[in-house]
Amino acid sequence: MLKYYTMKPLFIKYKIALLIFIIIPFWGQSQQKAFDMLIDEPDMNVFIRDVIEDKQNNFILVGGDTDYTDLIPRLMKISPEGEIIFETDFGIVDVFFQDIYDIEDAYFITGKSLNRERFYFLKYDYDFNLIWQKEYNFFENDTLMFTMRSIINSDSDLVVTGCAGTNAFDDENMFTAKFNLEGDLLFFKYYPIQHNYQIVWDIDEIPDNSGYFITGYHFEEAYSCLECQIVELDENFEIINIQRILPENATYDGLWGNSSVTFFSDTTLLFASRKVLYDYPPQDEDINVQLLDTSLNLLKEVSWGKLDTIEYFPLIKGVDYMYKNAVYVGGISPYILSSATKNWNMLTKLDKNLSIMWTRFYGGDACYNLYNILAIKDGGALITGNRIKQDLPNYDTFIIKVDSTGNTTFTTGIKENIQNFTKDVIVYPNPTNGIINIQKGPQIKNARIDIYDITGKIIYHQEFTENQIIINLKGNKSGLYFYNIINKNKIIDTGKIVLVE
Repeated sequence: MLKYYTMKPLFIKYKIALLIFIIIPFWGQSQQKAFDMLIDEPDMNVFIRDVIEDKQNNFILVGGDTDYTDLIPRLMKISPEGEIIFETDFGIVDVFFQDIYDIEDAYFITGKSLNRERFYFLKYDYDFNLIWQKEYNFFENDTLMFTMRSIINSDSDLVVTGCAGTNAFDDENMFTAKFNLEGDLLFFKYYPIQHNYQIVWDIDEIPDNSGYFITGYHFEEAYSCLECQIVELDENFEIINIQRILPENATYDGLWGNSSVTFFSDTTLLFASRKVLYDYPPQDEDINVQLLDTSLNLLKEVSWGKLDTIEYFPLIKGVDYMYKNAVYVGGISPYILSSATKNWNMLTKLDKNLSIMWTRFYGGDACYNLYNILAIKDGGALITGNRIKQDLPNYDTFIIKVDSTGNTTFTTGIKENIQNFTKDVIVYPNPTNGIINIQKGPQIKNARIDIYDITGKIIYHQEFTENQIIINLKGNKSGLYFYNIINKNKIIDTGKIVLVE
């Protein structure tokens, strides 16, 4: 169960409806704390665009609140226990904060205007007093900025990349810019036209400081799909290579959509996206992680997801690690963005060999869309994204902090509610016409599902070891049923199933 914050205008006041946390010992590292919270702004859509962990293990989150007419930037500081320490009214409007950095005893924040014409670069001290604010118009015509990412490079310069064009679905192409930490623009370049419909998602610097890898996708006419690619730039931001990234399994049509890149060593990088199978009705998409060398040769690949289901990759940053033996990868299962449906945030932990250690699911009570994964110093992770309100077409923001085992809040007296939010196994859709999907994390080796009618009679029973199975209840009467999922003689999940004709 998420805790609610009902925000007053301009974020100065808030009301805590529920706060839950637990402190868990962690081997060789600091004590772990876990919490979950929901930020709700009446009549506004709340978006968190970036989050960092500062030197005191607090979390600094930036983004914006909008009704698509007005836009107010959001900046929040949250303790490791989930308490809001600070939020501020900046006295500025029509700016959406994009990325934040804690460097040289100050916070550096990037942003863009609501109309996507202006770029903002701001510096705040640790008390969130504004030191300076710079604004830039990169383009003089009707060209607008769409996606945008940035990093602080090895020279302590801000490197910004993104895509810009005159139409959000036609002529976007990549741009890059570089600023010093005084806010001065050192370099800008626009790259028309490499490919039709080129979208930029992520950037990382090559460890030997020789250039950058930028991930994205473009419309590939030969395949009629949005193909993932990596663009390699040299240190002067000249393109030296553009390479299409393909899955190892040739039966899949390709990797496409939003993607993330992060170097895993001086000679290897992690590339994460989703792989797509068009020929299998209905469309199937799985989470995919590749280990590549610096020549972009595939060294290893791992993927997971249920057949016939779209598992969607996070919109901004989908893979992160603080320690090599704790690589966190996010996703959504199944991907259905509708306030009338329910789905789960999915978090998977990989070891240093990219073997899956566990997958856990969070939600099931609403429709979620995952944005960011942040690996944190205590060995756990923080995930952020949006939840579509059931009664209004607005977006809340959720923040979930988990420990190294994937657990979030579970406190004596409310364990039943927490069990319904954090799961090792999910059962969907519900209501159902009789075809039911069951998906479990690989940490559950053997399981059994028992389904009962309202009299307590078992109408279905199956043991399974697979991570995904499909069961068929067609032929049973419409109505309410109950299920238990058992692992090692313990019930690990229980719930209701509504069977409809």
